[in-house]
Amino acid sequence: MNTQELLTWFETQKQQSDILIVPSEIFGFINTTNSKAIISHFHSHTFMQLPESEIAFFQWLQSIAPEVWDDLWKTDAHDEPYIVSISLLTDILQHNRGFPICDLMTTDNYYFTSEHFIKGESDDFIQAIENKILSESSLSLSQLLAWEIYTAPIDIWRFSYIHNVPLRDAKKAVHELVEDRILIHLRTSAELSAYMEL
Repeated sequence: MNTQELLTWFETQKQQSDILIVPSEIFGFINTTNSKAIISHFHSHTFMQLPESEIAFFQWLQSIAPEVWDDLWKTDAHDEPYIVSISLLTDILQHNRGFPICDLMTTDNYYFTSEHFIKGESDDFIQAIENKILSESSLSLSQLLAWEIYTAPIDIWRFSYIHNVPLRDAKKAVHELVEDRILIHLRTSAELSAYMEL
């Protein structure tokens, strides 16, 4: 499907329901470029259900960090979870990254971008990781986390999920990077807002 065909498909779905449910076969046609066209066409007041792969991630999150899941999805109104603005469509498509957990209000955030590296202090560390990757040497968990952050923004829960790493070990890796003055850890959504491009 080309961009116009996708827009037509989305328009048809919107006429049938206030919340768009996009099957995985349609998601297969959506890329970064046409997702921006879809967002521009429908604006942020159009809502969609997360794709099945994202729902699976959040079901996993609920089982291992219910306080984080509650912060994201639990409301007094008993709204259906996993409904988000279509403005997040491009983020949801990002390879292995998905819906960003970066705006927690009742628990600490663990969302990182390359801007969270301490300039100067982290340069040699990142270069050493790149050298290890090029020589096909194994990485420590803190090195793997740093490389993931360097590659693209990521939260600690997504990192734990992607790499099948216990959450406590992933948080320990964050602590090591902070202690070694490689990374800064901004815990509140207000602090993180300067690093977001939502």
